[in-house]
Amino acid sequence: MRYKIASFGKTSAGLILLLGSTLWLAGCGGDTPPTATSVLGSPTAAKTAQAAPTPTIAFGPEATATPVILPTNPAVATSRPTPPIPNDASRTNSGPAATVPAATTSAAFAATIAPTPTPPSFAPLTGYPGKLSILGSDLYIYVSRFDNKPPQLILGKAGVTVGLNQDGEIFRFPTWSKDGTKLAAMGLNIKSGQTQSVNVYVAAADGSGTYKVQDSEAVSPVYISWSPDGNFLSLLMGVVNGDTLELRLADTSKGAAGAKTAGLRKVAVGNPLYTSWSNDSDSLAIHTLTGGIDTLSMVKAKSSGASSPQPLNFKGEPGAFRAPHWSANGAYLAFSTSQGNLNDEAITIQDKTGTNLGVIDTAGQGASFNWSPDGSKLAFGFRDTSREGVYLGLNISDLAGPDAPKNGKISFSKAVTDPVIAFFWSPDGKKLAYLTFNESQSRVLWNIYDVTTKKSTKLVEWYPNSTLVQVLSYFDQYAQSDSIWSPDSKALVFSGWINSTITADGKAFGPAVVYVLPTEGAKAGQPQPVAPGQVSFWSK
Repeated sequence: MRYKIASFGKTSAGLILLLGSTLWLAGCGGDTPPTATSVLGSPTAAKTAQAAPTPTIAFGPEATATPVILPTNPAVATSRPTPPIPNDASRTNSGPAATVPAATTSAAFAATIAPTPTPPSFAPLTGYPGKLSILGSDLYIYVSRFDNKPPQLILGKAGVTVGLNQDGEIFRFPTWSKDGTKLAAMGLNIKSGQTQSVNVYVAAADGSGTYKVQDSEAVSPVYISWSPDGNFLSLLMGVVNGDTLELRLADTSKGAAGAKTAGLRKVAVGNPLYTSWSNDSDSLAIHTLTGGIDTLSMVKAKSSGASSPQPLNFKGEPGAFRAPHWSANGAYLAFSTSQGNLNDEAITIQDKTGTNLGVIDTAGQGASFNWSPDGSKLAFGFRDTSREGVYLGLNISDLAGPDAPKNGKISFSKAVTDPVIAFFWSPDGKKLAYLTFNESQSRVLWNIYDVTTKKSTKLVEWYPNSTLVQVLSYFDQYAQSDSIWSPDSKALVFSGWINSTITADGKAFGPAVVYVLPTEGAKAGQPQPVAPGQVSFWSK
């Protein structure tokens, strides 16, 4: 990811676009962070009267107490920020000023905004597999198990709030281990309304056995990711020595309740800096910019020494892409390379030995891509250089089928022609959830592409909250560490506001809400409220 203090600009249509990594989201709370200058060095926005309270942490029995209902804010309509649309922030000069693409929805889908906002009803949901981690509107972390009980408090202290006049600890970005048994999260120590230091916690899914991986440091991670085996945690640290990001690794297998792990090991520096875990958890592929030079390398995660990243073997130079991606089966590594022209890039595919198998050449620029769960298909898009944060449709290469490498070339097919801003594979590899947007009503749209039928279905329009915008802005990186899909590939989870919670003059009813969205069956396209919350991810 790239570090950049958040800045905003408006298009002629009035849609606010995110022009930089919203690092303060990782450092200073949710949509309305405390008024303070954080230890990250980025100014925070003023806290409004309707901002959620922010509480302290508890270990032991208090972290695993009887499940509590997530608090809700008073039923007062608050100003809703115009939904930001994510951008490609992989380069300092990320292209010309954004323009809003043409509307991609039919008139029949442009639903009328409710004249009076309706408060969501938070009845416990049942019938879904796996668990949801929830960053609540109080900036505590909860887990929902779909067991007809309210979400359980995992990190935080019920009944205690933290604000400008109350010191304590708030949390950010709960991240599941691949097997769903552990959660990692950032904890921000607040004093007199300012972030004094940052911790990183690991806890069992039931809140037990909580311990610190990072203890009261002045620099916060902006992204955390588990190795596939659940032993290692990678921490992409914020600004270190000016504007340089630092990648650290922690061996959490050496941790125990109440004890720290055996220290954090620095393995790479640069800005931007993107990573991808190999399926055997042995190494990390790294794409970074250091000293003005793009580099692609691999570092051994299991080495106990201060091993240095080793350059990948390929011809040419890295392209203007973001995250590399190892396939889950370990067969392929995908990354982008320049073809000798800044406007002509190709996605290069290597096998696990580092042998180049072929390239996907579309004469595009600024690629984002992700492998299907079985490692057979690569979904990708190239940036529309005339429109910030927009990809020129969605393409799929089936390497196990008709697009297998031939004479160094890999073919592909066009799946979606509409402008796309993010996309995510379902766990069964049969569908892609992707986001387009409705210019006329300034909303984003969930769509589902069926790989078998090659048809798309529109589900629902909504307004993302700013914490989720950070995920969407770097969806190709977050898709490797966090799941918005249910384990059975039948539902999505998202946070923000839907039509019924927005007034005709653009006011929101209370804080952002976490919704579960069925993608098939009788309730397909009907968001079901789970709890007030900033962001949520699904476990196995």
